[in-house]
Amino acid sequence: MLDSLLAIGGLVLLRDSVEWEGRSLLKALIKKSALRGEQVHVLGCEVSEEEFREGFDSDVNSRLVYHDLFRDPLNWSKPGEAVPEGPLKALRSMCKRTDHGSVTIALDSLSWLLCHIPCVTLCQALHALSQQNGDPGDNS
Repeated sequence: MLDSLLAIGGLVLLRDSVEWEGRSLLKALIKKSALRGEQVHVLGCEVSEEEFREGFDSDVNSRLVYHDLFRDPLNWSKPGEAVPEGPLKALRSMCKRTDHGSVTIALDSLSWLLCHIPCVTLCQALHALSQQNGDPGDNS
């Protein structure tokens, strides 16, 4: 099943609920992508980087780039550097990456982002990420 999801490329939405959490499936997809040699960017909003990385071995963790919105989503801890764009800055920085290899981008969690970013703006940012490379096998 994981191979099927990753082979398609594009955007994949994992929907979870109180009865069924989706982070385990998300982490399984991330692990699969990393073991295929892809760099994996995680925009983390709901758990710390340390907690998110738990359970991954060093091979997977070495391919994981964690963008931390959990601790300081608006960059308030750095005086004079508060970001009016908030979480969008991290999404836009992912859009500007310069390497052209396969990349997987994981958002943990979309619901958190929707509470802080207008839906249309978030959809535009996600569309820009998915259109970044023309490679059919690219999962960005």
